[in-house]
Amino acid sequence: MKKLFLLFVALVAIAATAYSQNEQQCATLQHGDEVSVFIGTGGFTNAYNAAEDGDVITLTAGTFSFNNGYIQKSISVYGAGFENDEETGTAVTTLDGKVYIFVNEGGTKAGIHLEGLYFNNDFTLRSGSLAETLKDCTFKKCYFQNTVYNGMDTLDNVVFNQCVLMGGMNAGSTWGDAANVIKNGYFTHCFLNGPIFGYNPDLSFILLDHCISNTVEYIVYGRGKKLVWTNSIFTVRNGGNTRGLTGDMSVIKNCLARPSNYIDPTVTVENLYEDSDIFTDEVSGDYSSTRTFELLQPNTWVGTDGTEVGLHGGTGWNKIPGIPVVKNLKLKVNGTKLNVTYDAEAR
Repeated sequence: MKKLFLLFVALVAIAATAYSQNEQQCATLQHGDEVSVFIGTGGFTNAYNAAEDGDVITLTAGTFSFNNGYIQKSISVYGAGFENDEETGTAVTTLDGKVYIFVNEGGTKAGIHLEGLYFNNDFTLRSGSLAETLKDCTFKKCYFQNTVYNGMDTLDNVVFNQCVLMGGMNAGSTWGDAANVIKNGYFTHCFLNGPIFGYNPDLSFILLDHCISNTVEYIVYGRGKKLVWTNSIFTVRNGGNTRGLTGDMSVIKNCLARPSNYIDPTVTVENLYEDSDIFTDEVSGDYSSTRTFELLQPNTWVGTDGTEVGLHGGTGWNKIPGIPVVKNLKLKVNGTKLNVTYDAEAR
């Protein structure tokens, strides 16, 4: 098994080298003991079409066309990252166009893992009609330029880990029993520039831990109910009809907010720090690739787990995808064999 993994890493390295030298995108598909490479902007689409449940697709940096593309298989997809960083060797892998995670009518889909990807358009969790479930899925170290839409009847154990959600999450229908259910939604170490709303508050459980919210969390029309915020930071000061840290029926535990931020009386507050100045790098809460979001008082603003609130507490904030870095790659033809030597480092 170890030999197969090393062979896979070597092939990915060859694909990555080809990209850096020829500016050619490559998608590598691992299916059991077999490894296939697909070249060009359509490389991801071709790799996906050839994939089966349980397969792994690794993408080089670059832009892959996938407009109105449907992901219906239980696969793992690893990109090079969602931001350029010369120090860590991280580059950007973009899926260009609207992307859909699709579950057939009455079905359940589990085990999708997407990591190190930049989505430059709408990202939608979509079902055939009713009674579909998406479960045990992880979106890790991804950047969502637009809103994440949920059209699934049920989300069960769906995790957003170290992601940037510039449009927040619209979790489907807004009203009463018609609203979609998020049985277990978990946002950890995420930056949210838009609200989370449109789910059934009586049947849903959504936990946001060590996150930064740079938006208004709706409290009207039942849009932002029953969110549990722990160890997180609220950067916006608000007034007016749509305002507040979070929706009614929600819970705040060991969070940090700017003063004068309206909190609905129905919100349960268990320790809320307040200060006008939060970060060492900038006054605003806006996101940029150069922001560190380090706190001015990390030893004072402490979360329920004993670490600082915000992105750097808990397990910490790390935008680098979990793909080994390959160095000192050497190829040598020996008769009919290709000898490959390299050094692999975990990042």
